[in-house]
Formats: sequence, C-alpha cells, structure tokens
Amino acid sequence: MADIQLKRVFRTQSSERYLLMRGGAELAALDCHFLDGGHVQATLIFTDNAEHPHAEIEQILTWLDDNLFPEASRDAANLNFIVVSGRVIGHFSSDKT
Repeated sequence: MADIQLKRVFRTQSSERYLLMRGGAELAALDCHFLDGGHVQATLIFTDNAEHPHAEIEQILTWLDDNLFPEASRDAANLNFIVVSGRVIGHFSSDKT
C-alpha cells in the first residue's frame, strides 16, 4: 500500500481521524475510537467520488492494522473495522465567519 498516504486530521485522548490519500486525491476517511482494555473501533469511509478499491479492501485493512495500531489487531480480536462507502455532502460548523 505504498501508494496510500495517511494524513491525520485530528487527535483527542480517545479518538483520531485520518484521511487516506492516493495520488493527491481523497480515497477515504478513517475514524478510530480507542476504548478501554486496548480495544479499537474504526470506521473506514470510502468517498463516493473515489475509485472503490473493493478488491483492495482486505489489503488496506491489513496495512492499517499493521501500521497504525501496534497495540491492537484483528487477529487478537481487539480491533474492529466497519467499512462504508459514502458521499461527502459538506462540512458544517458553528463558525459563522
């Protein structure tokens, strides 16, 4: 998965959001929630305008497991992914400027 770059958008004490980029374009967003006991729940959302790498999904999940979650893994049953395909409608904020 050398052609995918991760860009961290934000990080809190118990969660992170990344953008997965390929060729300068947004491929997916990854929301990670770090739970008690070392468990991680992650939602991987492929953008509707990205080429859907259905054949690559398992490879991408394995790559994320190996490179992003050193203390959790699907093999240890403490890392779970939900994979979604969706369309970005917009960004909404309370900022009125």
